[in-house]
Amino acid sequence: MKTTISSIINSTGNARYRLLDILHKLQSEYKFISEDIIDELSTDMDISPSQIKQVISFYHYLYDKNMGEYTIHINRSVVALISGYAEVVKTLEEECNCKLESLSESAKFGLWNTSCIGMSDQEPAILINGLPFTDLTPEKTKNIISDLKEGVELKQLFNKYETDKYKLLIGQSSVNKTKTYIRGPLLDNDYSNFSAVELLNTRNSPSDILGIISDSGLQGRGGAGFPAGRKWKAAAKVKSEKKYVICNADEGEPGTFKDRVLLTEKPEKIFEGMLICAYAIGAHKGILYLRKEYEYMKPYLENVLQQMRDKGILGRDNSYNFEMRIQIGAGAYVCGEASALLESMEGKRGEPREKYMQPTEFGYLGKPTIVNNVETFAIVPSIIKNGAEWYKAYGTKFSAGTKVLSIAGDCAKPGIYELPWGITVDTILKLSYAKNSKAVIVGGMSGKLIPPEEFDRKICYSDLATGGAFMILNNNRNLLKDVVLPALDFFIDESCGSCSTCRNVPGYLREIARYMEHKKLSEKDLLRIEEWSKLLSISRCGLGKSVSSLLIGFIRKFTDDYEIEDSIEDNFLSVN
Repeated sequence: MKTTISSIINSTGNARYRLLDILHKLQSEYKFISEDIIDELSTDMDISPSQIKQVISFYHYLYDKNMGEYTIHINRSVVALISGYAEVVKTLEEECNCKLESLSESAKFGLWNTSCIGMSDQEPAILINGLPFTDLTPEKTKNIISDLKEGVELKQLFNKYETDKYKLLIGQSSVNKTKTYIRGPLLDNDYSNFSAVELLNTRNSPSDILGIISDSGLQGRGGAGFPAGRKWKAAAKVKSEKKYVICNADEGEPGTFKDRVLLTEKPEKIFEGMLICAYAIGAHKGILYLRKEYEYMKPYLENVLQQMRDKGILGRDNSYNFEMRIQIGAGAYVCGEASALLESMEGKRGEPREKYMQPTEFGYLGKPTIVNNVETFAIVPSIIKNGAEWYKAYGTKFSAGTKVLSIAGDCAKPGIYELPWGITVDTILKLSYAKNSKAVIVGGMSGKLIPPEEFDRKICYSDLATGGAFMILNNNRNLLKDVVLPALDFFIDESCGSCSTCRNVPGYLREIARYMEHKKLSEKDLLRIEEWSKLLSISRCGLGKSVSSLLIGFIRKFTDDYEIEDSIEDNFLSVN
């Protein structure tokens, strides 16, 4: 074991910041990271055992115990819950002969819940040793487990049941089962890959690029909407021998899956956008941070990068002196936040940094860094090719361009829609053939719960901003059980624990929400929710600040689902 561990450490340059990669490789070799491995790792890398344990315990997909020969993670998102999650869990428990959150007696199977694996258009879905199996029925689930019991090799099963995803695993194809119903300037097939890069050094200087991106009004598509041009200019101004460009592909917002589609259908545009950014700010290294749940895409993405090297677009010896690598995450929703992602990339717990440290000045390894998400980088080549005014022709005055939405839930056409900013909720419901809609969740668990009387509201930064999730609930749904309680469970599971507010308040709120299943709220409970929600606003990151968003939205707007004494309700609503 000692030789193997040393070999793995040396393969990553024995660098502290590559600890995540080292742990992934050790887990792949030994199934989980035991105390003996931790001790050996501690000695070889001069890191204390407690520091290593802290990192392992932070992430969902790093294990310090046996999780089963076949580790099965069951997606427990809102869409999964309304699409047959319970039936699939029941079948898995019967066929694997073990309960949820436990191992079978032989340790052949382990059943574990997980928040969201980016398959909301194909629910119910599970991961078996990291490979996704989707559109599950009790019968399909039973057949998969039966095949595993009979000794069928997992990748063979993956090819049998999930042919589109298997082709990604072997690096062959960008075939994707997800349906794209509406394409716009980002998703259309008119753009010729790398035609914008050809303009660099000829028509466009770095300052020209910064000017075009700034004038286009492009805002980061992760949800916060920070102007991309302003961010890029800030990094370009800093003098440093090293700078980094990082693509945030840690698509953890429950309900969204559009980055998965962009990564499989338009990877060239994403990498080209990163290269253009690097050229503009003076960076020579790029990293794609890919969420662990999407690791099966890595061979395909590596293949695309190699093709770019073969064409002379990437590499140290090409005109741009720019190289990229892919960093696999380890499963933590909070790492979607830029500074938490940087911590994770440096081999640490993915806890958000204090905000006085801006990544554009002190980012990855202390160097100036641009962090934008997949969708943001993917539109950059088209903007450079066609100009700022072309892009601003889409959308609204204060929200330029289009938004790629992941639409799922109670509708006839779940899938991907690229729509101009400013489109109304009602129009989207009609496009996706949703009927008898009771509510829409815009923006995932951190987003807003929208009732029918607000379906005329617009998807844009000045009204309903979103990272991409759009989940539809019809009149048959119980919003307290199907949305509010699972949302609070999600925040409890995903809190990094740094802030006492985020660490403690979600549990209190869940107890109150559970109480609401059976009885009226008391005035005291309503006041508690109000006060605790105010406390949450001092949390370090957006995750903590938005814990109570769906609960308050439910109480304010869906009292038909739950009886609240009028006088108390009036008092609560007037305060908030």
